[in-house]
Amino acid sequence: MRSFTDSLVRYRTALVGITLAIVLGGTIVVSSEDGGGSVWPAVIFGGLVALTVASMVLSLSGHDSDSTKLAVGLAPTSASSGLVDRWLKRTRYYRFVGGAVGLVVGVGFIDNGRLAPVAIGMFAGVAGGGALAEIHLLRRKQQAARSAGLTARRLADYVRRTDVIRFALVAVVAVALLGASPIVDEFRRASLVRWALAALLVALVAVTLQRLVVLRTRPALRPDLRDADDLLRRLAATQGFVRPSLALCVALLAQSVSALGMSDGGDFIILAMWLIAIWILRSSRLDADHLLPTEAAST
Repeated sequence: MRSFTDSLVRYRTALVGITLAIVLGGTIVVSSEDGGGSVWPAVIFGGLVALTVASMVLSLSGHDSDSTKLAVGLAPTSASSGLVDRWLKRTRYYRFVGGAVGLVVGVGFIDNGRLAPVAIGMFAGVAGGGALAEIHLLRRKQQAARSAGLTARRLADYVRRTDVIRFALVAVVAVALLGASPIVDEFRRASLVRWALAALLVALVAVTLQRLVVLRTRPALRPDLRDADDLLRRLAATQGFVRPSLALCVALLAQSVSALGMSDGGDFIILAMWLIAIWILRSSRLDADHLLPTEAAST
């Protein structure tokens, strides 16, 4: 039974995605061609909904067995793995709740079948959840600190250069779009400016929080706990909230580009930006497939 519940939580994203696609696509058929009632499609769909609801309830209750196994693979000692496990449970939970709330809110803004509000809501929820997990930790550290370690830390030791370049590209594209705003009509201009400014704001907040997380003070710790703390700073400054924020920025820029109303290749550019945003968000997942290979390569 426990393996079944673990699987429900592990594959919740797929369950939610399939269920949402069926609902929005309207592909449920409840009657046969000869007019007789066919209940099997409804039964299958009902079972899928039940599994989806069960996975959501389990996730909201904090059920997360994978984090403990993952923490053992990331940290060598029991004390340090316990520290990593607590961070993983908290961050994964905050990200899930944020993404779920953003998804629900986004569904409410669907207009003429356009699913962009759903994706933006989910991206914003995941990024916001990851950020809130770190803000919660920052507040607790400031209140509980009694002594501080003297080890100097540099931002470059925790932040990946590729993420820095991506944020720089976000700023360049956003400024370029704002510069192009006078060439579009008044209605499109308002949308273009709004989305581009939102992308700049998200990038600024993410970079600021990233610096606070990396450079926050910490108490004097023994070596294994100090290494675990460095690991958590690195994970937070990359996977936790930075990459979801990057994905959100790219999605917001895609909306801004769509406001330009380009005729030649515009749809291709927008689609490519959305695919990049989805890829970045997927690369930020806190699971064994994305954390263990990355940390093994960095050590």
